[in-house]
Amino acid sequence: MTQTISSEFTKLNISAEAEGGYSVYGKTKFYPFKRYISFPSLFTSFSVIGTGYPTATFPVQAKAFVVPSLSSTTLATDGTVTVQFTVAILDGATTRLFRRAAAAPNVRVAIPVSQPNTQGPLIKTFSNVAITSAGSKAGYSLFSGSVSASEWTHGTVEVAILSDAGKEVDVLMVS
Repeated sequence: MTQTISSEFTKLNISAEAEGGYSVYGKTKFYPFKRYISFPSLFTSFSVIGTGYPTATFPVQAKAFVVPSLSSTTLATDGTVTVQFTVAILDGATTRLFRRAAAAPNVRVAIPVSQPNTQGPLIKTFSNVAITSAGSKAGYSLFSGSVSASEWTHGTVEVAILSDAGKEVDVLMVS
């Protein structure tokens, strides 16, 4: 199989990992790839092309995202979880997403916590989370923040960047 991106015309050969898996759709294969993106503002999609398979094109946006390598959860001995996160905003992202370039985005964090007398968790949502500037890197302004909640169920935590209109721009699931 090969993989291409919207901002560059070079193809990248990708191979399936030796071990497959299963899902509700049947047997699955994982085709990992890593690619340097030269011009993030022009990166709008990537395509996967394979013999015997229809070409699949996936839209992406690179103007704002939660940085996976700089986002994590920490559990204290009293059961309190602290979610630390960093979001990146492309410098000059004066689009419909944000009114001003390098404006601190609106971040929402959702944490599953214990709910008495039920088997399911309660989702505790933190809106308009306070964030601070954390510098810049590779043409992006970085912002970091954290929230804490007690009685965490060890479930997956959601960190979302919201546009000025309140729409989700990017979501990272942190465990």
